[in-house]
This record gives sequence, C-alpha cells and structure tokens, in this order.
Amino acid sequence: AATDDYGIQALELVYRVESEGTEPVTLPLKRWETQERTISVMYRWDVDPIGLFPGETLAYYVQASDTDNVSGPNVGRSATYTLRFPSLSELYQGVAAEQAAEQGGLDELIDDQADATGAVDALLDKIRKSQELTLNDENLMEQVLENQKQIEETAEALIEDMKETAAEMEKHQLFDAETLEKYEELQELMEQALSEEHKALLQKLAEALAEQDIGEQEASMTEANLSQEQFLQQLERAKALYEQILLEQALEAAVEQAKALAEQQQTLMDTLAATTEAQPMPKLAAQESLIGEAFTALSTALDDLGTKMQELAEKNENAPPQIERLATEILRLNEFAHEHRLPEMLQRTGERLQSGNREMALESGRNAEQTLSELAQGLENALAFMEGENANETLEALQTAVESGLYLSHRHEAVMTRTNALLTGGQVGTYIASEILRLQQLAADELTAAESLTRLSNQLWELGNRQIQVPPEAIFHLNAANDSLSRAARALEDRQPSLAVPIQISALADLNQAVFVLLNALGEMNQQMGASGLENMMEQLQQLAESQEQLNEMAENLSRQMREQGRTPGVEAMMQQLAAQQEMIREATERIAERAEAMAEMLGSLEDVAEEMASVEQSLREGELDESVLDRQSQILTRMLESLKSLQKRDVGRQRKAEVAEADGTPLSEVPPLHPELLEIVRQLEGAPTAKEFETIPFQYREQLRRYFKALSGIPNN
Repeated sequence: AATDDYGIQALELVYRVESEGTEPVTLPLKRWETQERTISVMYRWDVDPIGLFPGETLAYYVQASDTDNVSGPNVGRSATYTLRFPSLSELYQGVAAEQAAEQGGLDELIDDQADATGAVDALLDKIRKSQELTLNDENLMEQVLENQKQIEETAEALIEDMKETAAEMEKHQLFDAETLEKYEELQELMEQALSEEHKALLQKLAEALAEQDIGEQEASMTEANLSQEQFLQQLERAKALYEQILLEQALEAAVEQAKALAEQQQTLMDTLAATTEAQPMPKLAAQESLIGEAFTALSTALDDLGTKMQELAEKNENAPPQIERLATEILRLNEFAHEHRLPEMLQRTGERLQSGNREMALESGRNAEQTLSELAQGLENALAFMEGENANETLEALQTAVESGLYLSHRHEAVMTRTNALLTGGQVGTYIASEILRLQQLAADELTAAESLTRLSNQLWELGNRQIQVPPEAIFHLNAANDSLSRAARALEDRQPSLAVPIQISALADLNQAVFVLLNALGEMNQQMGASGLENMMEQLQQLAESQEQLNEMAENLSRQMREQGRTPGVEAMMQQLAAQQEMIREATERIAERAEAMAEMLGSLEDVAEEMASVEQSLREGELDESVLDRQSQILTRMLESLKSLQKRDVGRQRKAEVAEADGTPLSEVPPLHPELLEIVRQLEGAPTAKEFETIPFQYREQLRRYFKALSGIPNN
C-alpha cells in the first residue's frame, strides 16, 4: 500500500542478488493513468526465474513515483527486505541441532528414570531387611512418585518435539520415506512405553503408598520396580534406535549434499561452457565460492561422522557389524576428495572466473565436478550398504562367485596334477608326440580357466561399482590368478612344464585367497541380514567342507606319489601349498565359529575343528604326510559335516532347496558347473588398463589397482 498527495503514477519492485558484480533489477508492478492518492496492490512474485544459488541472498524493496509535473516525479521507497536461499547444509544442520537437543533430552530422561528405579530398589532392599519403612522412607516414595509424573510429562513433551521435527523434515523433503518411517517408529515406541509400562508404574507406586500392610506394600513396590525396569528398557531401546537413525540420517544428508554440489558444479560449468566471451565473471565466481564453502562444511561433517562411527564400533559391543567398515569408507572418501585437491580446484576455478580466464576455469572446474560426482557416488554406495539395499542381490552374486571360484580351483588342481604327472613321467626337453599333445591340452585348459576368471572378475567389478560389500581384494587376487594362469599356459605351450608348476602353485594360492576373501564378505553380510544369516552360514560351511574334501584328496594323491617316487622339489612345493590351503580353510572356519559363538553347543565346537586344522597345517609345513595326518584330515571333514547337519536341524521352519549329502562330502563330479557365459573363450585385457579403460574403473579401486600393476610389473616373466 502507498499514499501520495499528488497521486501515484507507478509502482515498481527493485531487487538485487547480493553478490559481487550484480546490478539492481527493476520490475514494473503497476501503472495508473489517473491520479490515485492511495493504492493497495497484491503481487505474487515468482523468484525461480532469478536462479538463486544455494547460500545467496536476495535484497528487495518497492518504490512508487508520483505525478508531480512541476519539479518532476518524486520517488518513495519501502524498507529493504532480504530473502535468503538456504543451502542443504544449513537445512540439515537445523534439523541436526533439534535432534541433538532431543537426544540430550532422551539421555536426561534415561538418567532420571535410572535414579528413580535405583531409589525404589533401595527401598525394597530396606523392606526386605527390616520389614519396615520410616517416615523419611515414605516421603522418599512420594518424591519418587512425583518424579515419575515429571518424567512422564518430560517424555510427552519430547514426543511432541519429535513430531515437530518429523513434520519439518517432511516439509523440506530432507530424507526419504524409509528414514521418516523409522523416525515414526521411534515416536511410537516412546508413546507405547508411556501408555503401558509407565501408567502401570504410576498405579503401582500409588498403591504402595496407600498400603498399610508391609507385605502388601512390598508386593506393590516390587511390581512398580518391575514396571520401572521395563520402562527404562524401552527408553534405552528408543535411545539405541535413535542413535542408529541419526547415523543413517547423517550419511543420507551427506549423500544429498554431495549430489547437490556435483549438480551445482555441473550447472555452473555448463553455463561457463556456453559463454564465449573471455571477461571477468564475478557472479559465477561468487557461486563457485559458495560451492567451496559448502564442501568445506560437508568435509567436516564427513570427518565427524566417520570418527563417531569408529568410536561407536570400538566402545559398543552391540554396534552393527558394518559400522567399522562404514567408518573407514567414509573417512577414505573424504580423504579421496582432499587427495584430489578438491578445495584447491574450487578456489582456483573461482579465481580464474574472477579474472576472466575462461578456458582454465573450465578445465579446473570440470575436474572439480568429476571429483564431486565420484564422492557422491561413493557416499551413495556407502548409504546403500548401511541400509542393506540390494543385499539379497549382492549376497547371491557373492555366493555364485564363491561357487565358481571353488569350481575353478578344483579344475586347476586337476590340471596341476596332470602337469606334475607329465613332469615326473617324462624327460625334460624330450617329449614324444602324445606328450606334446597333452601339454597343449593343459595349456588350453589353463587359458579357459583364465578366461573364466576374467569374466568372473569383471562381474564383481560391475557389482562393486554399486555395492561396497564386494571386497576389492578378491578381485585383485582373481586378476593375479588370471595372470599366473596365462603365464603357466605359455610355459606349457613352450614345453616347459617345470617352469609352469611354480606359476600354477601361485595361481592356485591367489584363486583360493580370493575365495577366502569372498567368504569373509559373505560372513559380514550374514551378520547384517539377521535371520537369513543361518541359512547362508550353512552354505558357507558346506563350501568349506567341499574345499576340505578336495584338500584331503590332494593329500592322498600326493602321499601315494611320495611312496612311488620319493620326495622331489615339486612334492615339497605341493606340501607347502597344501599347508597354505589348510590355513585358509582354518581361518574361514574360525570366522564362522566366531559368528556362531552363541550356537557353540549345537555346532559341536567348530573352534575345536579349527584347532585340529592348525595341527594338520603345522604337520604339512614340517613335511609330514603319513597315515596319521590323513586320518586327522578325514576326521576334520566328518566334524565339519556334523556341524553342518546341526545347523540344518536348528534351521526351524526353513526348507533348503539343496540338502547336504549324508556321505562324507559331496562327490567332485557334482560340483556345480559355471554359467555358460563364463566358459566363452574370449581373451580379455592381459596387461594394465589403458588410460581410457582406467577411467571406467570405480574410483575407490583405482589406487589399489595402480599398486597392483606396479607390483606385478616387478615380477619376472617365466
């Protein structure tokens, strides 16, 4: 509204984005042909076309000009108002501050309830010892009752605060539906505790005060004390749930902020790319500065979150098993951004925009955009891991990888056995036509296995790009095994089986180590997946039993070969390899035993089996391979199968599709074949990836891959 003695002629809105280099913009609102001394105008202002950047402030005012035609139109203006576009970081920080206050209130509530419970405990002890309460004791009981009422009021206020926070979160669409549902579960848990446990508690305390008979008073107080304990447990459960919600929220907030920064950087660079003029661009420079400030805040939040998760993993035995790994991943991703000098790139881009150096600004800005995108992707993978997203798909893929790895290990062992037989049965360098044909077939078998490993490794790479549960160490061991198989095949083609044997041993070690790492990853997932973990544990134990059976057969064959031909360097090397394989199986068994500690009785003590494995392992390393060692290996396999059957009996209500064989192990002929695609004979990359190929590799694996190929380049070819 405006008034003027001469009459108002025009009304205008003047605004300016408060950043360096921006000029005020005048927006006509209305013009009058007749003299209007008093006017009132309603105007809906859509600020979207202005393109405010998160963190920017819009200053505006309204000005009116009159119809003074003598000395010229006079202009009057309103007060200046500001409108600020909050960044995601600020919105999340606002919610986080409210939730921190709520969490503190919940902690105080738990402390108050613990004090009240302790007071009733002390009164009960006194009654049971002296069978009487003094006037001071009765006054204390009245105070406890008043305290419990105050606790109820505090809890109700806390629930209302939580509801307001949830409404704000939903209004600004800060978190996904699943997070909001968990927040609602927390409120329901608190309300349920107040409506049930606490009302019973207040009633029993009131009855205890009214009772004159000491026996009845003790009974009422005992029931009240039980209600106190239950209410306290509900509060502690709410606290644990709240801590988990806050951790997930913090990570989800970090993901959304990183994605927003990557999108903002892309938009800014696209705008710059569309600009052809080489001149100072202060507005873009100011926006780049805001992105830099937002990343600094995000980096601090990531460091705090990773540190908090680490402390939780170290101090809380009941912390989720994935917390420690998530902490490491979050801190590593933050470190990755700094190793790629993201803050410096953003600052440098802003300076180049300010000076009008368009090409250089575009180069450094695009690099910053790439780093932000990779950071966002890595954090999104971490969030998916935390929420268990696609866990079943990942679990199935890892199980298939383990089965394929075991199958390839078995096939490769068979090739090694045939290579050793050819080496000991003929004379080095002088092979007849039939032996040459066998060497060529062995080489072809090794190449087929190498190609299958390539396909398996690629599948795990692809899955690892989406899920952080896939351990990169397994992929590196598969690649190393692939390289060894290819080199062993070349040695066999060159009719040099003596050179092929040690390379084959190395390939087997890497292949089995990859299986071992995958089994560990399966174990971590089993812990996260709750009830389904038992079934998956059975599958792991069955796979380990198959590995133990293969190891036993290899030991028997090697023992027979020793009796026929004596000890040779090849035999000695094979014994060391058997010891290494026994070590791998033992360590995997120990990990299953740790996860099944609560089931130790029905498992028949897998820890004892692991100890027996360690004994066999030591015997093999010392060169012992007699009937005693073979008998102990047989007993190990029998006890593993017994534990597996025990697991099946405990798997109440669950029908497995494939049952464990009643005999001592599954025949090797029944080991599941690989998928036909894995058997396609297509040669893949043999050396280090090219620069273009390297860009397609998930960034979280690149540094490890560089180290792998650097180490590999130092190994002489055989």
